[in-house]
Amino acid sequence: MVAPRSPGLSRVVSAELVVARLQRQLREKDLKLTDIQLEALTSAHQLDNLRDAVNRMQVSYYTIMYGLVLRCQKTFLTFFK
Repeated sequence: MVAPRSPGLSRVVSAELVVARLQRQLREKDLKLTDIQLEALTSAHQLDNLRDAVNRMQVSYYTIMYGLVLRCQKTFLTFFK
């Protein structure tokens, strides 16, 4: 013989199901947030690398330009001696 279910027990079971569903949703959102944070860190790292590369290229450019100016000055001075 099965005992009749009490309304209180049914509410407890229902609340437990809601809690379990909410916990599952929270885990899913937490995983998504973690993925987004990792992507942001990766993007920030890539941006830092690009900035470093641009700075190195600027230094190279100015070094080459300075060398070119010096050679032009030397040629100019030699030409007019």
